[in-house]
Amino acid sequence: MKYLTLMSILSWRIHWLTFLSRTGPDEPASAILSDIEIEVLKNKFYTGKQPQLSTISVYQVSRWIAQLGGFLNRKSDGDPGSDAIWRGWKRLNNMNQGWELRNSKKTYG
Repeated sequence: MKYLTLMSILSWRIHWLTFLSRTGPDEPASAILSDIEIEVLKNKFYTGKQPQLSTISVYQVSRWIAQLGGFLNRKSDGDPGSDAIWRGWKRLNNMNQGWELRNSKKTYG
């Protein structure tokens, strides 16, 4: 029962991201992701001058997350589906944990 509860929350968030990227693509990405998650995606997909957090849209981050999950993002491809976003979401969470570990200022000894 606990597992089903957790999975229903995660699936709702994935569905919400998919829905919001189709109905409100110009919304700021900070509406659905934390600043750290956006920073991780920016560093993964931008090679040159990086935009500010406030200029990145929900549409863009949903494409990035789907690309992490195997979405090819070609011109002829439609919008990414829940499966690609789910796979990308899992990968984003792993990358997010690595980012937090890298930037933690813990000292040992």
